[in-house]
Amino acid sequence: MKKMALFLALCMMGTAVFCGCGSKDNGESSAKESSVSQSAESSDAAQDDSAEVSVTGTWGVSEIIDADGNRQTFEEYCQAQGVTPEQVGGKYTFNDDGSAICTVAGVDVEGSYEFDGSTLTLTTNGTSTPYTYNAENDTLECTDANLGSTSVFVRQ
Repeated sequence: MKKMALFLALCMMGTAVFCGCGSKDNGESSAKESSVSQSAESSDAAQDDSAEVSVTGTWGVSEIIDADGNRQTFEEYCQAQGVTPEQVGGKYTFNDDGSAICTVAGVDVEGSYEFDGSTLTLTTNGTSTPYTYNAENDTLECTDANLGSTSVFVRQ
C-alpha cells in the first residue's frame, strides 16, 4: 500500500512538471507577462524598497506536507515508501533568462518561468503551475489541488 502511495505521489510530482496543474496559456499576454520579473518590493518597512528577490539556481524537494498538515522530510517520505530520494528526483533549475529545467525521476523537461517576488509560475509543455515563494524561509511551495499535499523546495 505504501509503495502505491509513493507511486501516486511520484505521478503527482511528474504530472505537475510534465502536464502542470494550472491553466493553459490562451495565447494572450501582456508585456508584463512576456518578460521575467525577478525583483519585488519588500513588504517589510525595515527593508530597502529596492531589495531584489531572485529564485535563480537549483532547488530540490526538502519535505512533503500532507493534506492534514503532517510534515515529513523528503528522505523520511521516500524511506517510508521503500525508495531512495535519488530514484524520485525532484530538482528544478531556474536560469537568469527565464528558462527552467525540471528533473523528476531522472527525466529532464525544459520550460520557462516568471517570478513576481511572491509567486513563481512554471510553464512546461504549455501548462502553467504556480509556486508560492516564502521569503522568510527562502522556500518554494507547490500544492497539488487533487491530493492536498504540498511539496516544499529549498535551494541546493
